[in-house]
Amino acid sequence: MNDLSLSDLKKSRNHFRLHLIIRFLEKKLGISRGEDRISLLPESLLCHILSFLTTGEAVWTSVLSSRWRTLWQWVPRLEVDTFEFPNHKACVDFINKFLNCQIEFYLREFKLITGNHVSRYEPCLSRVIKHKIQHLQVDNKLGFRNIKIPLNQSVCENLVCLKLHFARLTDFESLSLPYLKIMYLEGVTFSRYVVVFDTPRLEYMSLIDYKFKRFLKIISMSGSVKVDIDVDFELMRHTLSERNIIYNLLNNFSTVGDMTLSCKTLKVYIKLMISYKLFHYHCFKLLINQMFYDFFSLVAVNL
Repeated sequence: MNDLSLSDLKKSRNHFRLHLIIRFLEKKLGISRGEDRISLLPESLLCHILSFLTTGEAVWTSVLSSRWRTLWQWVPRLEVDTFEFPNHKACVDFINKFLNCQIEFYLREFKLITGNHVSRYEPCLSRVIKHKIQHLQVDNKLGFRNIKIPLNQSVCENLVCLKLHFARLTDFESLSLPYLKIMYLEGVTFSRYVVVFDTPRLEYMSLIDYKFKRFLKIISMSGSVKVDIDVDFELMRHTLSERNIIYNLLNNFSTVGDMTLSCKTLKVYIKLMISYKLFHYHCFKLLINQMFYDFFSLVAVNL
């Protein structure tokens, strides 16, 4: 028996994945095997069903029949992993083809996973955010260069979830995000020295940074917001500036009831507060909470 070629193996794997997708759809709709009642559904409902699949899986349904050939292009969700494409041009062309098929405000969710040559995808991101999407996630895996994202007030009014890894936010100094509930920022830089966010419905915020050096002001958050901070501060020539940046950052969350600081962030904060005789009750409460957290974590590990 001849060995299967690489192309045969890929084709076999893709056929198997397509079979699993069909079975998934049949199970969700309660359809018996062998029936083709799925194709009788209206296109709007089919697109909604496809939104529960990854973009790659949705594309594979295009071989089912002529009716399914372009349905994936109308799904209001696009998830792209650049590592799954043969080259960057093919990936950029795929994104642009998808966007060309979308009506102006139909796209709701966009996720981009990338690594190197991130500048190739910046024009795509400029097009994506003009759709006033609700969920935006950009995961720059390697982080050699931050990918630029031109956020401004007109494109952010519908954002509900913002997750960015090693991105550079441009085109704004103050930003109102009236519907934002989740904000996850890791290694994110800003084009301005002072940045202001107004997030009245924010329920969860995670800030991870390895050389934080900006004045970040958050005007408002929901009463039940949960905050995780893991920030290291870039050493500066003027200690006063360093103190102001650290104090200003953490003062945003002085009334937050559920906040977790990493050990390195807490140590820097306490050291600075003691040095300038600014050690107060809120800092003491944070220290006690961290001590209890470390103790119970150690107990749990040794059980």
